[in-house]
Amino acid sequence: MNPLSPDPVCWAIETSRLGRSFRAVHALRDVTLQVPRSECVAVLGPNGAGKSTLLRVLSTLLRPTSGTVSVAGWNVQSDPDAVRRAIGLTTHQPMLHGELSAAENLLFYAHLYGVSSPRDRVAELLTLIELYSRRNDFVRTFSRGMQQRLTLARCLLHSPSVLLLDEPYTGLDQRAAEILNGLIDHLRTRGCTILLTTHDLTWVSGLLDEVIVLDRGRLLCQLPAHGASSEALSRMYQEQMAQS
Repeated sequence: MNPLSPDPVCWAIETSRLGRSFRAVHALRDVTLQVPRSECVAVLGPNGAGKSTLLRVLSTLLRPTSGTVSVAGWNVQSDPDAVRRAIGLTTHQPMLHGELSAAENLLFYAHLYGVSSPRDRVAELLTLIELYSRRNDFVRTFSRGMQQRLTLARCLLHSPSVLLLDEPYTGLDQRAAEILNGLIDHLRTRGCTILLTTHDLTWVSGLLDEVIVLDRGRLLCQLPAHGASSEALSRMYQEQMAQS
């Protein structure tokens, strides 16, 4: 096998006995999971369950204490640069510059990513997120939903194969959530894998292929969710938490 090529498996994300500790605190404990390519998967769990820690390990922001992790076929410890090129990540911080326009923000990151034809790519993404008409407006004037869409566009500049979204629906109104849903569905149909954390299944349930439930750093279950309503998924989640 070419050592510069990723492992040609069907998993976009794979962990085996993943552990991450912060001194005496075990944020993740023996987490083993597989996420197929081109699927949308939600990670559920209460505060402190390990959801954000999982995303930080997958994105190479944190090194695992134990176990193995691969993303897009690349090992996060031996090939972190390849993993970073393959992913898009949103966190609770939008990483946008308020005194720059929407287009200027994306152009700034496009140059950092080395995107070819950056102006064309920025125009394409601003159209996709329905913000092209606001391209010259300062980001500090944008609503939470508009900033969230622009953050997602920032993550898509380099055409990642895996998206890691930490609580992307927090603070969104109905219209903003609908636009985000459309974007996620569009990306999935084009082969992108989406792993997102959420506390609220109201908006995202219709998009999900699977759900993963974490509690106190442990994987409780990984179950199919295609076609399930938010009510059915909420019942499943409550049942899993009651048994933990």
